[in-house]
Amino acid sequence: MKNGHENDSDRNRIPSRKEACLEKEMLYAHIIKTASVLFLVLVMAALSLVIEKPEVSQIEKRELAKEPKLSAESWLDGSYAEKYDLYYSDTFPFRELLTSAATWIRSAMGLQFGGMRYVPSSQDTEQTTAPLQHQTDPEPENDIQTEPDESSSKPEEDFTVGVEQVNGILISNGRALQVFGGIYSMGEWYASVINSYRAALDDSVRMYSVVVPTATQYYLSGRFRSMSGDEIKAINDIYAQLAPGITPVDVYTVLGEHTDEYIYFNTDHHWTGRGAYYAYTSFAKAANFTPKELAGYNTHYLDSFLGTLYSATLDRSLYDNPDYVEYYDIPIEYEAYRFNRGAPFTPVPTTLLGEYASGQNSYSVFLHGDFPLIKVITANKNGRKALVVKESYGNAFSTFLVPHYEELYIVDERYFELNLVSYIKENRITDVIFINNVFAAYTPYHIRRIDTIFRQSYVPAQAAPPAQVQEPEPEEEQEEEREDDPEESSSGEEPVKPVVPVKPVEPVRPQTYQ
Repeated sequence: MKNGHENDSDRNRIPSRKEACLEKEMLYAHIIKTASVLFLVLVMAALSLVIEKPEVSQIEKRELAKEPKLSAESWLDGSYAEKYDLYYSDTFPFRELLTSAATWIRSAMGLQFGGMRYVPSSQDTEQTTAPLQHQTDPEPENDIQTEPDESSSKPEEDFTVGVEQVNGILISNGRALQVFGGIYSMGEWYASVINSYRAALDDSVRMYSVVVPTATQYYLSGRFRSMSGDEIKAINDIYAQLAPGITPVDVYTVLGEHTDEYIYFNTDHHWTGRGAYYAYTSFAKAANFTPKELAGYNTHYLDSFLGTLYSATLDRSLYDNPDYVEYYDIPIEYEAYRFNRGAPFTPVPTTLLGEYASGQNSYSVFLHGDFPLIKVITANKNGRKALVVKESYGNAFSTFLVPHYEELYIVDERYFELNLVSYIKENRITDVIFINNVFAAYTPYHIRRIDTIFRQSYVPAQAAPPAQVQEPEPEEEQEEEREDDPEESSSGEEPVKPVVPVKPVEPVRPQTYQ
């Protein structure tokens, strides 16, 4: 009871003047904080209405979400609110500045040792060079290609976005290097798919395999070398399993002879135009022609290039050490035509150099980016026709081949929509060149894509035919009719059949290259 009386007296006690002033100060401080937050919210809301909304994030190198359209259906099912939330978060005022600041703060908290910073992969690094958009292009609405048009091509399997598996990124002295961790059986699988083309094509067709090491093989040294797999051993394992009649091209030796030159970017996963040139000289030797001298090319430069590895890490040391893109004029007259996704039979006049490329898209100066197919016709009437099957490493490489062939076909293995074996035969190709960087050669997505274009047939996108009322027939009778008259169930065109069926070799040995 005594304690209870004391508590009641405490509650009924009149606060002192000092305590009353303190309570008022606390109340005023709370009001000021609340008003400040509301003011900032109102200011940011007003700015979001006034400031022009960006469409592309230069830091993250991706297209930002677009404002959704309101409809009764989207409002009721909640999709409008969900999409608008994503749109607002993507276009929040000063988002780029805040993202950069947050990343630079986090960079000081990463795993760092001996001057090296390790950034684990939160997701696979996208290895795509987006086609550029330019105001003078004949069809600008078709230039930006973000995802394969699944309605225009019907491969046997569905594939995800074209990415290459990266086990992390190491950053030191203003250079970013990807960590390679290829599995031995992936190299077996890659070689077996390439071998299937050798078996399907005539012996007169010359075939070449070019697997390119990355900067990691040359610039990661000392005690950190063991952190990444041996890319040269991985390449040699592929070459050892190639069928007779496929010429392996050694590009790693010549690249190793020029490591003191600018052959790889510091902030991007690609090689430079100069690195691609040295690889071209090795290929020229294997293909029995004389390469052009580098000194004979007219050289141009694009400055302030921050590439894919900077976008993946937003590392301050990379930001302070931007790259430049070196490219060269094509030393021969030519005509070039690209074929967009969903339109594999519609040529669009183009050039091989997108000289308007800038900023983080500067590597797209080569071929204007990635397209399913580019056909080049030159003034060199020597009867030789080459077809290059590539990912984005092949963009810079392909430009050096133009003077040596009457016709050059550049196929992107990720987006090509026709049957490649039939296409090679129909166009009387004399030289087939597979070029991939070692990460791509050991990534299931790329291997499946090369296998798919071996087997696929093109199915054009078209509107569904109008529904027709038919009398129901027993299912068994329909089956019998199809067996008795197979021609009626055919489209009238002979389906494309592979000469040698390819069954993907699934991983059987978890052996990595250390």
